[in-house]
Amino acid sequence: MIACVASDSTQFVVNYLSVLSCLEAHMSLVDLFMKDVDMICVIAMTDVGPERPRSDSPTQGLKWGSCTVGQCVIILEFIYAIKKLASSGDKHRVEIGKMFLIDLERKLGLYLIAKVRLQITGFSASVRASLAAGTTVF
Repeated sequence: MIACVASDSTQFVVNYLSVLSCLEAHMSLVDLFMKDVDMICVIAMTDVGPERPRSDSPTQGLKWGSCTVGQCVIILEFIYAIKKLASSGDKHRVEIGKMFLIDLERKLGLYLIAKVRLQITGFSASVRASLAAGTTVF
């Protein structure tokens, strides 16, 4: 999963999605995505894309965040896993998912606060964090 996050190659991401769909046939989405809160936080909040050029502005000491195609795809797959879990009707796994998302939202808030102090997060980082937590920024 981490290799996909670091990739901007569409072919690599497509190959990873093929592997992910095969894994989904044999494992539950809870087992694939909802075991490690810190991993999802790192996936959502790490700037792995190419660095954006800086312009001279009042925020000169801060840098812009960035993301890759793979990072966006993994976040979208995570959102798909949440939606599929919510409609599954498996009360035990839904409860595990709820507890995971509560913990994820708390940790993403801490990551985002720390990140705002170090760089200009922009709208995309806030959206990535809120989408990963299953909340909205609006």
